[in-house]
Amino acid sequence: MVVELFCCNKIFKKYGKTFCKPNKEKKMKEKLVAALPPTIPSQQRHNSYDWSYNGPTGPEFWQKSFPVAASEYQSPVNIDTKKIIYDSKLKSLVFDGYRDFRGGAKVLLQNNGSTVKLKLFDEVTLTRGDMPDVYQAIHVLFHWGANNQRGSEHLNNGTPYPMEVQIVHRNLKYSEDEMYDKQDGLLILAFWVEIGESSNDSFKYVTDHLQKIRFKDQEAKIDQFPLISLLPEDTTVYYTYDGSLTTPPCNECVNWVVLSDTTKISKKQIDKFRQLYSSEDDTGEMMADNYRPPQKIHRRKIKVCMSLRDEEDEEEYL
Repeated sequence: MVVELFCCNKIFKKYGKTFCKPNKEKKMKEKLVAALPPTIPSQQRHNSYDWSYNGPTGPEFWQKSFPVAASEYQSPVNIDTKKIIYDSKLKSLVFDGYRDFRGGAKVLLQNNGSTVKLKLFDEVTLTRGDMPDVYQAIHVLFHWGANNQRGSEHLNNGTPYPMEVQIVHRNLKYSEDEMYDKQDGLLILAFWVEIGESSNDSFKYVTDHLQKIRFKDQEAKIDQFPLISLLPEDTTVYYTYDGSLTTPPCNECVNWVVLSDTTKISKKQIDKFRQLYSSEDDTGEMMADNYRPPQKIHRRKIKVCMSLRDEEDEEEYL
């Protein structure tokens, strides 16, 4: 970094140090100009740092490089249904474009070394009747365990699921550079995945192409499919709270919406995720257990929406 000190119209500069020759005739005026690198969106700043899901760069050490990771609005959390609050003001989720299917359209499937990322291009949005903002889906993330006893980031009454899927939406009132620094910059729709006896035809849109991205930085364009097909059948009951990104830099910019209902895929399908690598070749580690442990809830309240349920159904979730 070059730092220039303007002093009596003369500049004396060296890398890391600045010197000014005094002027006895005139009161010295100083103007510090720092040649800083261009502003980088906070979500991208972690690319220059090492972090992982285990070892000396694992989640318990993230706060050393990313101090916000130790703050009080962090995610994921354990959803304790004995402590959630029913909020009648919460409204149904409204999906726009989630059911669209355009022949010839593509989405981008990526292995970024820490997860599988499905990058979306079409106009797919999510709104809620109790929120004025419109959130556009930008990508889908998958988190899974090395076995079927763990894998999800959010816990359900202390119990993890083998997988969690997260559809990340950006608040359209902010630019892409701003959204990671705003408390309501993102809305992430998450749902749990269980293991069933039969294959999930909707997940085949993804699992049938995973062999194309076995190694880090590989990507493949695949046919676009209706995003709604990945979701559980019931989207009327959900838990919501304010939190953060679950990966560095862990910005506290997320309104989380976690569906109560689950979906199922076969063991064969989830094993295809477990055959991926976090490295650029097969000499490195397999990709699994790519989840952050639950964080303390602190003073936050988790609310539940049961927009289309009657009182008997509500008792099941409270």
